[in-house]
Amino acid sequence: GLRVQNADTDENWTMYTSGVTGNLLIYSSNDPNDLLGSFNYVSGAYSSFSDITRKKNIAPLNSILDKVLLLNPLSYHLKNQKISDKKIFGFSAQEVNDIFPELVNYHEDAATYTFNYSGLGPIAIAAIQEQQTQIDNLKAENILMKKELAAIKKLLSQ
Repeated sequence: GLRVQNADTDENWTMYTSGVTGNLLIYSSNDPNDLLGSFNYVSGAYSSFSDITRKKNIAPLNSILDKVLLLNPLSYHLKNQKISDKKIFGFSAQEVNDIFPELVNYHEDAATYTFNYSGLGPIAIAAIQEQQTQIDNLKAENILMKKELAAIKKLLSQ
């Protein structure tokens, strides 16, 4: 394995390959209960922990669609890229911070913002679910209106 340790705080990251799965496991300490995530040994796909037993203060994301609609997706080049390089799709962390501060961190030592893109997944799913409820309600209303219109047409034809 590999350990990266902060000599000043004794905080460390430990990474090693699982003998069972072959995946690269990442821990924030030596405690096996502190698994933060893993990289799949075949695809390289990263999975962060999401075990319900390690969570508290759990609440659903409600009424999120209005906030999602405020997000401003961008395409851009980084300053060190050439114009001929492919553009990147993303967001401005400073703009997202105003809408979803839970997804943004400011790092004083580097004087820069970072953005938790994987945190957008649950927000997007909640917004889609909210939108689907609106669509289902509109469909039901449309069916009712069609029935009422058919009844009115029948009365008018008599």
